[in-house]
Amino acid sequence: VDDMGPQNPPSDPELLEYLAERFRASSYDLKQLMRSIVLSEPYRLSSRSGRDNARDDPQLGERPRFSRFYSRQMSPEQLYQSLMVLNPEAASGTLEQQQQQRERWLRQFVIAFGSDDGGEATTFNGSITQSLTLFNGELMRRATATEPGNFLHRLVYSPVSYPDKVHLAFLAGLGRRAERAELAAAQQLLMARGGQPKEALEDLWWAILNSNEFIINH
Repeated sequence: VDDMGPQNPPSDPELLEYLAERFRASSYDLKQLMRSIVLSEPYRLSSRSGRDNARDDPQLGERPRFSRFYSRQMSPEQLYQSLMVLNPEAASGTLEQQQQQRERWLRQFVIAFGSDDGGEATTFNGSITQSLTLFNGELMRRATATEPGNFLHRLVYSPVSYPDKVHLAFLAGLGRRAERAELAAAQQLLMARGGQPKEALEDLWWAILNSNEFIINH
């Protein structure tokens, strides 16, 4: 985002100049700048493409028109933080110990390589090791176990019906309610688990967190 110069011309220079003028006029108030961006119409657009904007994809070499949100995969750091938010009890120990825990997880999860500015970047490319870490890793295990303090524990013991719990799981993990076919699958899962909501919701939550829809920011 900071690679500004003749080698990387802005797609909308008038907009960039307008934001710069407002930024200066506000005495360089970063909160006001961010508020202007996140409340704008392009920022709030859905990632769903239709007949009119299917070709609006910078990955195809097209000039971005910002007619929809461009889906992108979460970075390893974002994925780690998302799992920690759902399982705050995993962040135990001192600040230094928490940082060491984060670095251990990232080391086993990512491939690190040098960047142009001499720093270090990480990649999340869906390798076998990464997939196994998500399927069976300690952080995922704790996020999908009904342990006091985490999201799943609150969900399992909330005083609402099983279908409502399914909707809440989808809202927390994917930002939307479950569709009819997904509700039916969740009901079949409940039957397969002998009518035990706890075990069924643990399986459902594991599937949500390991889905492409959870990993992709859309």
